[in-house]
Amino acid sequence: MRIEQTALLQEPFTKDKPLQLKDGQVLPAKVVKVLPNGMAELSAGSAKVIAKLEASLQVGGKYWFRVSMQTDGWLLKVVAPQASNVKDRAQTAEYLLRSFGLPLTQENKAVAEMLIREKLVLSKEVLEHAGRWLSKGKVSEGVQTIQSMLNRSLPMTNEIYQSLRTVYSPAPMVQVISELESQLKLLSNPPEAAVRVIQLLDNWQQPPYSKQLIQQVLSALVEQTFSSIQLSSSSSAVELLKSWGITSTEAETAEEAIVQIISQWSKQIGKQEGGTAETLAQLKETTGRLLMQGTYSKEALLPLQQAFEGMVKAAKASKQPVLALEVQQLLTRLDTPGLSGEKLTSLFKATARAVVYHTEPDEAIRQLSSLFQQGEDELLHKVAAGMDRLAAMPAKLLAKEPSLSQYIAAAAKAEQTGYLTGSAAYSLLKDALRFLGGNMESMLAAERVKAQEMEDMLKPHLLRLTASPLPSHTKELAEQLIGRIQAQSLLSLESGPFQQLVMSLPINLFGFQTDMIMQWSGRRNERGELDANDCRVLFYLELQFLRETIIDMQVRNRFVYLQIYNAHTDLKQLAGPLLPMLEEGLKNQGYQLSSIQFRKTKLAGSRLLVQAAEAEPYEGIDVQV
Repeated sequence: MRIEQTALLQEPFTKDKPLQLKDGQVLPAKVVKVLPNGMAELSAGSAKVIAKLEASLQVGGKYWFRVSMQTDGWLLKVVAPQASNVKDRAQTAEYLLRSFGLPLTQENKAVAEMLIREKLVLSKEVLEHAGRWLSKGKVSEGVQTIQSMLNRSLPMTNEIYQSLRTVYSPAPMVQVISELESQLKLLSNPPEAAVRVIQLLDNWQQPPYSKQLIQQVLSALVEQTFSSIQLSSSSSAVELLKSWGITSTEAETAEEAIVQIISQWSKQIGKQEGGTAETLAQLKETTGRLLMQGTYSKEALLPLQQAFEGMVKAAKASKQPVLALEVQQLLTRLDTPGLSGEKLTSLFKATARAVVYHTEPDEAIRQLSSLFQQGEDELLHKVAAGMDRLAAMPAKLLAKEPSLSQYIAAAAKAEQTGYLTGSAAYSLLKDALRFLGGNMESMLAAERVKAQEMEDMLKPHLLRLTASPLPSHTKELAEQLIGRIQAQSLLSLESGPFQQLVMSLPINLFGFQTDMIMQWSGRRNERGELDANDCRVLFYLELQFLRETIIDMQVRNRFVYLQIYNAHTDLKQLAGPLLPMLEEGLKNQGYQLSSIQFRKTKLAGSRLLVQAAEAEPYEGIDVQV
């Protein structure tokens, strides 16, 4: 059992649900007070009901009542006393099924007994749906799913049932993904959707370099390409860009490569889709007009200046002064009459530096891909492939390469055996969310997704795949994966300001595929945003060497308390050297590390999760900061 399963079994934040009586229902209630004229006050859960009783009953008695709508109000008829043991519950379940005219199948009896045990309202509609669904799978998992749907007041639809039921599958999402890909590759004549799903899964399973590292590599290349001091390094950078397919192989110098790139921009004026940064659109428009007119007015340069100012603010603090000076010098040169290759290359250089100095790797790479006329995925693939080639070179050959190549090769090797930084982990999770496409419908409704983004999402292609002719087992795997993606929104709870979010993401940790499951519990602040000052976050990971690991993080007024569950004997000692880095990283984000507990346990996954979710926090501090 994983966090998803424990979250599914949890009651919503409040059990005070309004009771809505319907004709034919059977509900459990207690007689609170007998009123005149055959009326009585009953308590059904937290709700109070005034209704007419068919027979006089004792105050305090607990019964199952059948609801009947009369012209003068509700009439409640006693069906049976509430059972206190398993045998009585089974007998009551059979009696109620007969009263609904339903067969005494194993599935129907299992659902009815669960409803009686949990004191939930019974209806013929629910029992019919449940019995039909349970006949097609494992009864115990189906009963738990029905219980969760009723507790959360979810519509009793097959789509919701099938999505929630996948949560009880013992197979991790990465195992379902791997098995689905294997089955699709066995198809002799795969449909178009299958081909695209295979491509997406193949790309995801390749051990990726972090976007932060690729940003650093491209930053080094940009700096060396535009270096006027070290000509040999500049030439080396240009050759690397050419060999990686980022610039034209026909260009002899950096300036020639820039002019060739810029010459393409003038052909695309008016075809921009908005882009991720206004600067790039303004840059292309500016250069296009420079090419056509040979001059540019001060008023026309104002939008470009404003866009550059925004890029300077988004750059790393240490780079802002240098970048601001370069932008000011550029704008001064552009304001003078005449057009020259020097002006165009200066414009490109200033933009390139502003891009690689960006604090967010995702945004930097998106802007670089637009700047160099490359697709984002294409750019990432080219840089990663180039880094792989350098990292694989023998040391004696690499020693003869320029220092820039040695730097890139060393960075690639370090990445393959290193650890994730905070920003790299953020990018990893963000990419996994985008890859699954779980929020595809909401993005479409808000018109926040482009055609290419949809093409790179897994979910829409899985939906197309299930509509294609497939072997039954392959189709079941695709449907199970869709269900796992869709279940995440169903697992999340919201009641007033309180919120619980559950995410299950397949992630690729240096070539090791695993599931990362996260449960966030807390409230929204006065602005309607998730409150990061006071919350609780549970992380569940199956790691390559440490195996099953749970991190229970509680935040109280920006003080962070951690409990780490793992069966490894020396985990506390292994983690010791990393604690100062953890403390410093939290401090940089405005948090203070208060305590860490390391809990050694050999419990199975289900008990481990329950212990992490229910343990009293912060007793017996192992490490006090």
